[in-house]
Amino acid sequence: MNSKNFLIDTIERLSAAKEIDETWHEIVALSQEAGAKYVSIGQFSTAGYWPTWSRVSIEEELVEEFLAKGYQDVDPVLLARSRGKLPSHSHVTIPQMIGHVCTSERERECAKFDMTCGVTDFISFRYSGPSGQMEQLITLFGGVSNARELRSTGDATLATFAGILAAHATPPTPESPDGSAWNHYDFLSVRERDVLTYLACGLNNDQIAFRLGISEVTVRMHTRGARKKMGASTREQALALALARGLISP
Repeated sequence: MNSKNFLIDTIERLSAAKEIDETWHEIVALSQEAGAKYVSIGQFSTAGYWPTWSRVSIEEELVEEFLAKGYQDVDPVLLARSRGKLPSHSHVTIPQMIGHVCTSERERECAKFDMTCGVTDFISFRYSGPSGQMEQLITLFGGVSNARELRSTGDATLATFAGILAAHATPPTPESPDGSAWNHYDFLSVRERDVLTYLACGLNNDQIAFRLGISEVTVRMHTRGARKKMGASTREQALALALARGLISP
């Protein structure tokens, strides 16, 4: 592989993608061509476990089984990140993860489930945002048939490649839901998005009710609904999460 041509091709193909879904599909295709079985990209608060948003290329039925078994709570990569033990560049094989990274039987079960899905390697990169409060995590999953190709890519080239993919990734939305199956929050209804958008503009409940032609009680109902879907304890937190997830525009 010619590293320079590979990276130039990556930039050109992502730059040519005009729609959000087109960009995500190109990210998936590029990661597969580089030797990855799957790719996941998410944005995190530096102090939080759950991603603010994420997209994964894993088949939806496998994601559903993963969630049904409750493995999202003991994901070894996410736990290592939340514990401050995931370096900016990490490459771990499934045997290494089971033998050295996992600290509980449930974590080992999660890693073994990944192995039954054909995953052999986890190559992760963390990128800090400009404020230092948020960071992106991208993981390239090596598979039984293609892990060797992924491993053969030089660390510097792979880090640059992953950074380019992460820079072009955007949150899933109701209009562009591909890859959103792993998200632990529900999308907002149209009215909930309207209410939060007006809140972001600085309007109070009475002003929002007037703009939307609904009662102030209904405004509060939509705010509560948005808080529940966002997993937020306050409306300010719901607003911040909705902005970060691209569900409303600033």
